[in-house]
Amino acid sequence: DTGEIVGRHEGTVYYTLGQGAKISGASTRYFVCGKGGNDETTVFVCNDTHHPALYSDELLVDFQSFNWIGLGGKDDIELNGISCGHIPRPLVDGKSIQLWARIRHLQPLASCRVFWDHTVGNCNGCLNVRFDSPMRATTPGQILALYAGSDGLVCLGGGPIRERGASYMERDFDLPLSKIHPSGHNDLSLMNSSSRKVL
Repeated sequence: DTGEIVGRHEGTVYYTLGQGAKISGASTRYFVCGKGGNDETTVFVCNDTHHPALYSDELLVDFQSFNWIGLGGKDDIELNGISCGHIPRPLVDGKSIQLWARIRHLQPLASCRVFWDHTVGNCNGCLNVRFDSPMRATTPGQILALYAGSDGLVCLGGGPIRERGASYMERDFDLPLSKIHPSGHNDLSLMNSSSRKVL
């Protein structure tokens, strides 16, 4: 968040949000918190694994790219030329639904609210996913998987993340450390067994 240049890199393709950034000669440990900039070649780093620039509580998935697998036949219901029998009925009816989600392998399931937003993305819109807890390093291109049931035992499907919402730093929000969701099954620094599920 200082704008200081701390090193050079061999290309943005070699960096993923949230990973440790190996900067030669740096006395501080840095983490990749963004890519792009004016010339699309900048890698942004921060100096804390729990920096607000790494956390967001919202993401979008192109509806057309999401593969629904957990419900009935694909031709039970049709809406604007889209067969919707395999989509949870509240979404088809324009309502939101409370589900569980995972954005990386072995991550504990996270509670979220999902709605089908027809106003963004391609002609079929996007699934808008809003998490109840801040999620670390939500990365476009990684897969979002959605689950239903009180224990999240029914997988409804998955699809590639199109974009994450604004980070806590971009929104100038304080990061509530007590509410951060663990980023993996071994993130014991944040694990609270009464409120997290690991499957």
